[in-house]
Amino acid sequence: MDERWMATEKALLNQASSLGEFFEHIRSQFPSALIDGEGWESLALRARSLPVTVAAFPFGFELPLHDRRPRADLGISLVSGSSTAATFAQWNQSGKGSQSLSGVLGLLNDKGRKEMPLHRVTGPKMMLEYDVGSVTTGSNPAPGLFLYPIDTILAGGHPERLGELRIVLDALVSAAAWEPSMHECHHAERIYELMTPDMRVMSIGVLPSRSRAIRLAVTGFESSDALTAFLGCIGWPGHIATVARVISRMEQRGAFTRACVHFDVHREGLGARLGVSFFSQPNTTLEAIRSGGYWLDCPDFWTAILREFKDQYPTVPEKLDALSGWSSQPCMLYGSGGVFLLIRGIHHFKLVIEESKITQTKAYAFMMMCTM
Repeated sequence: MDERWMATEKALLNQASSLGEFFEHIRSQFPSALIDGEGWESLALRARSLPVTVAAFPFGFELPLHDRRPRADLGISLVSGSSTAATFAQWNQSGKGSQSLSGVLGLLNDKGRKEMPLHRVTGPKMMLEYDVGSVTTGSNPAPGLFLYPIDTILAGGHPERLGELRIVLDALVSAAAWEPSMHECHHAERIYELMTPDMRVMSIGVLPSRSRAIRLAVTGFESSDALTAFLGCIGWPGHIATVARVISRMEQRGAFTRACVHFDVHREGLGARLGVSFFSQPNTTLEAIRSGGYWLDCPDFWTAILREFKDQYPTVPEKLDALSGWSSQPCMLYGSGGVFLLIRGIHHFKLVIEESKITQTKAYAFMMMCTM
């Protein structure tokens, strides 16, 4: 896979001068109901400040389904040792970088050295999330930084692994150029200590351009009872009955195989705003992939959740219709850089719950390029 990524990065350099220019080349792959007009212009403009080699790794879009405006935020993968990472480092050395880029490079340096604790816990990959459609046109806020613990290294039932959790928290706080705070660390550790072995920390992130908080995601929930019991156990201050009602309906419809909760951990404790993500990955075995049943390109896996969103939650019907055709078999693209395989899929859906109501509905769709 590393060799394939390197080859794709090299080919992309002959295809476009930036990610934004590359987006213009594949404009037809973006349904206008999802990204268009000012939303498209903002996305392309922001992507023009990123190297085209970003497209060699999974990149994606946070699509607000409750908002009629066709706009999206952008997420990219960044891997230590890649040509893309080297480009970021060159920009920083040449003075093009910002304080936020310095923080990103600090994380990449630690993640790229196998002897470093951060590499042991989170591996070489990280995600950057750019606010594009959700900010004023022309503004350029620092990206959110997200790290993903490897496999089950931060599964529940292992209080002796609190040190691994602290490694990630300290690295992110430092990258965001925040003053250290033991309060946030204490609250995050308490959540981890109350997790059971079937749960795990899926991601930990910071959003330097927003109000200070640690974004902690815990996954492993297969039922409404398990998820709401955990919320009660950790003392989440929001409206648990609303969460129970939402998850129960999803469960009855068979709309997900696994759910994840996203907390904002503040110095004062847990925020009342909650994100609940739904994943539909019934089969990822080799046999399923060979038979065409892999979740990345099978739109049928999302039919139930699309219907539930349309029936129950604030969504734009045209956006849901466009999403129903987003996941598809890979297609071939021909360009000056060679022949590429474009992969499109839906990663997950999310509901945002505040007080006792659903305030946001989102889809997370992704793309990835591979050279042939």
